[in-house]
Amino acid sequence: MGKKQNFWANLCRAGLAVATVSVMFACGDNKEFTTSSAENAIEEHPLFQDSANVVRLTTGYWEEDDASLRYKLRQLAANELITYKAEQINEYIPASYWNRERTREHVFVTVALTPKGQKYVVDEPIKDKDKDLYDNKNREKDYPESVVLMDEQIPLINPKASDDTVEEQTGSSSSSSSSSSRRSSTNGSTQGTPKAELSPYQQARERVSTETFDMLSHQLEVYRVENLVCSEDPKGKATCDAILEVSDATPFGRILNGVYKGDRHKVKKMKFSYFIDKGWQAEIDD
Repeated sequence: MGKKQNFWANLCRAGLAVATVSVMFACGDNKEFTTSSAENAIEEHPLFQDSANVVRLTTGYWEEDDASLRYKLRQLAANELITYKAEQINEYIPASYWNRERTREHVFVTVALTPKGQKYVVDEPIKDKDKDLYDNKNREKDYPESVVLMDEQIPLINPKASDDTVEEQTGSSSSSSSSSSRRSSTNGSTQGTPKAELSPYQQARERVSTETFDMLSHQLEVYRVENLVCSEDPKGKATCDAILEVSDATPFGRILNGVYKGDRHKVKKMKFSYFIDKGWQAEIDD
């Protein structure tokens, strides 16, 4: 999860930014650009489809020292969407020549989705309404080449000669490798250290495991369009101002995305295009 987000402020920066919508249309062909055609074109955009607007949720066990983020997790738990547990584990730093012995506080959290929360998981957020048109099921089939491994197994013709060569090359460096290994184990790494010798903080770090989910955040609709302008350019161009409204917001949208049902935002001079086969379209520049 990121820091607290202002949805409307970030809308124009995201890949689904409505404010950067670019559309072209042909008013010169007497294709009337009306309030209803503008509203329909906007709501045809994937941004307005079900399950299109999501927010990321992290679950599992990890260190979370940001109290504001833990507050959001506790709010989700109050909605019975997740289970939440926090524990403080102190890290004791021994004294050195320059510093006294110190204690550093760490907070680890355990988070899991409840059955109620799992209902909001979006397996594949809608990005493109025509995506299925380009999905080729033949790519998922097994072919003879599918069983060929990337790593090639090459037989060794002269293993004894190879062993002698390796021993000769590495014999002189074995002692330095050993000393190097000892140095690395004393520089804070826990690799190779018996678990019983690890501090509680080091043991907690080894337990860290997380998984992220896309959670349904909210749904959008067009509240009103106004100030429609259609030029006589042969290529066809039109604009309008659109007031967008959050028609529904989930607890994940309220808590993690700062979006509430009934929120409205005005997008000025949204652009449109007219296509012979599709009619008026509101498209986002790639």
